[in-house]
This record gives sequence, C-alpha cells and structure tokens, in this order.
Amino acid sequence: MKTVIIYFSRAGHTRKVANALAEHLNADTAEITEQKKRNGMLGFIRSGRESMANKIPEIEPITTNISDYDRVIIAAPIWAGNLSTPARAFLIKHKDLIKEAAFCITMNGKEPEKALATMKELSGKTPIATVALRAENIDDNSYLPELEAFVAKLNS
Repeated sequence: MKTVIIYFSRAGHTRKVANALAEHLNADTAEITEQKKRNGMLGFIRSGRESMANKIPEIEPITTNISDYDRVIIAAPIWAGNLSTPARAFLIKHKDLIKEAAFCITMNGKEPEKALATMKELSGKTPIATVALRAENIDDNSYLPELEAFVAKLNS
C-alpha cells in the first residue's frame, strides 16, 4: 500500500513523528507550509488565537500528488485545544484526493478528541487508525511504543 504522511510542524515535534512514521512504514512525506512565519513566542500566541477562531490560513501548494497514494496519514499539532490551522486548511483543500486516512496528533494537553473529530469532519473520512502523542514524550523518545502500536494498526 502506497502511503504518504502529510504534516505541519511549528515547533518540530510533528516533523520528528512524521519522519519516524515514514521510516517505519517506508512512506513518503510532504510538509504543509505557509508564507506566514510562526516562530517564537509571538508566533505561538498568534497560532493559538487563530486556532481558537477557526481561521483558515493560505498554505503553499503541496507538490506531492496525493491521489497517487492509497493511504494518507495527516500529522498535525493541537493549538489551544483545536486542530492547527494549516492542517485545517490542508484538509479543506485536499479532502477529495484522500482515499484512506489515518490521523496523528501531537499535543501539550491531554484531550485530542476535539482535534481528531475535526479531522474526521473536514476530511469526510473515518480514520483507519489514530494516535495522539504528547510533546514531552516526543522530546525524550518515550512516544515510540505508542507510535509502534499505531503502525501495527495501520499494517493490520
């Protein structure tokens, strides 16, 4: 099964997870990017505010042809309790190209349900697997057993 991991990462946690997933699944990756910078404390604050307001930012075109893939894993952080806005924009723009979906959330909080529900709603897909990983566990690599369980679900 041909798989691509589409991800957005502001602080690097989601990028680290996406690359680990790609290695485990022998999958391709594509990063969601935007012209707007979200660096530093001001970027952090602006990102949270935009997320709470459900804003949809302009994202750069994805050069990967998503319809070439059997399975798309969307990996994105939670901002202020909501799905990050660039991931939201990606799902709105590309949902019709996704054949089969899986969702991966990175977070500082403890409640990924709202973001996962948003991903399901925006994509119009019931995910074959989901995982929510805490940033502190990504930092010290203690997230790997959860990641491996997610990969096992994808491969079953």
